[in-house]
Amino acid sequence: MTKTLKLKDNPITAAKPEDIPQIAAMAIKAMMDAETPLKPCFEKIMVTVTNKVLQDVCFVRRNKLDPRKIDGFLLLGHQIPDYSLDQVLSGLLFYTKPEFRSFKLAKSLLNAAKKYAIIEGSPLVFDLFTQRDVQQKKKLLKYLGFQEVGSFYFFVPPARINDREEEVCQAVQ
Repeated sequence: MTKTLKLKDNPITAAKPEDIPQIAAMAIKAMMDAETPLKPCFEKIMVTVTNKVLQDVCFVRRNKLDPRKIDGFLLLGHQIPDYSLDQVLSGLLFYTKPEFRSFKLAKSLLNAAKKYAIIEGSPLVFDLFTQRDVQQKKKLLKYLGFQEVGSFYFFVPPARINDREEEVCQAVQ
């Protein structure tokens, strides 16, 4: 995906192959910030990020002073959950540099993901990986129309909701 989704004054764009090392480094930082008991492996994360950027989608917000630098990113992956035949877009990793963290930036990245989910016709799913700032995360996701189901947050595109209603009606008849 190469087109730019302009959201007010902050353009959110799809990541480019040359962004992969920066995204991988930020992913390591996110894992270390999460205080996970697992030791992050840069080589493995580099392979995963490369595959996801090239095969799925990663939205970035570029630095206003130096567009080669990234202030934050949201990495999404197409997945089929173990409990369903439906493909979903899963929020794999969401990170912004501490000096750029804001409601506005998080909202812009999430809105880009929602627009992409609508275009794809797939539900968008987030699992809150860490408990850091969990109330703020929940509040933002709910504000943006995500539905809470356990520890997951779902955004179902409107067309997808209509398709489901028709499937249920046909199954009942």
